[in-house]
Amino acid sequence: MPQFVQSVANQQTPPPYHFPGVRVHAFIIDMPMDAVQSYCDTYFNLGDAKQRGFVYRPLAVSPFAVLMVIEYPMMINSNRAQLGYDEIPFADRGYSSQNEVFLAFPVLRHGLTLRNLFMDAAVEWAMPFIAVNNSTSAFSGREILGLEKLWAEIDLGTGIYPNGFSARVAIPAWSSLNPNVQQQMLPVVMIDTGTPLPSVGRASDLTSPWTTLQSPAALKTFEFLSGAMDGLCTFSNGIIPSPMHLVALKQFRDAEDPHRAIYQALVGARTRYYDVSELQLYNEQDVTIMLNSGGSFGEIARLFARGAAGPLVATDPSQGDQPLNLIAKAAFTFRANLDFDEMRTLHTFPVDGGGAVPEDLTTPGDLLSPWLVPWQGFFGVGTSGGSQT
Repeated sequence: MPQFVQSVANQQTPPPYHFPGVRVHAFIIDMPMDAVQSYCDTYFNLGDAKQRGFVYRPLAVSPFAVLMVIEYPMMINSNRAQLGYDEIPFADRGYSSQNEVFLAFPVLRHGLTLRNLFMDAAVEWAMPFIAVNNSTSAFSGREILGLEKLWAEIDLGTGIYPNGFSARVAIPAWSSLNPNVQQQMLPVVMIDTGTPLPSVGRASDLTSPWTTLQSPAALKTFEFLSGAMDGLCTFSNGIIPSPMHLVALKQFRDAEDPHRAIYQALVGARTRYYDVSELQLYNEQDVTIMLNSGGSFGEIARLFARGAAGPLVATDPSQGDQPLNLIAKAAFTFRANLDFDEMRTLHTFPVDGGGAVPEDLTTPGDLLSPWLVPWQGFFGVGTSGGSQT
């Protein structure tokens, strides 16, 4: 494979990354299976199923999505690869910071033959919406990782309640899709919480099932279990993995025809949270999540709206599109260290390059289930045939 030509004007920074001391705010919302299946069919189950050799489906035991807001006080690039010219390696440079907001839900991948049914099986996380307020992170996420990152203004605060949390996310957008409307920064997601449990917020503690976990002993138990999960992957030599594995469709446009792709591949990466501490629970009755559904936000709203209360568009056209109210099923916050590494090409789709790129110019994939990776080579287990095109 040809070497990537690095430029001093290029703001992309390749993984792996190390993010110490991140603050995570997580909100669980409903995500019906038909919405997940539609997303899988659009972005993952491309082309002929027999040629592809696998399928992505909703994870029926987890009909939910997680809306996460993460504060990164320090972002460290730990890539020590030699660039080949007189420039400081990424790992020897300084650090940056950012705020991030994303929606993610679990999906199940499995093979379509008896041999690959379990060998290719994996639970991965799809990330249909992700926004960051760091442009370098946005460039790197899109071009290197394949994540559809959006650049945004993300303002975080404490809200009106003591020790509460608030987030305001705005992205460049149009207030309507009518002609002559100028693009501007418009709010897309707005989040407010009450005080962490035990709270003196808008709702009674007794309305939340999380109140049974509000004691210091329960929180310490959560921290212990999270620490045990950190060690579980190492102790089992990866046979029982605890990290989250992401999957995304990475694409490059054709310069002559921007509506066509000259490269399409499913790529994966590992994110691992460890040293979890300072876990706090919010009363979900005290959480408000509002989503703008007008103008440029229609497509995003249709995805989020699966977990929303009320219609997507106002019933009274004179009032315009109304914000959606997403219902939080659970909400919590914690601090942890986060690593992002192990980039993999899961599957490369053949594309019609119009004579410029032959269809067989694809690379072998790596669909082997994470549960089998530690045994690879020990029992002759290798990359499954369904991984290649």
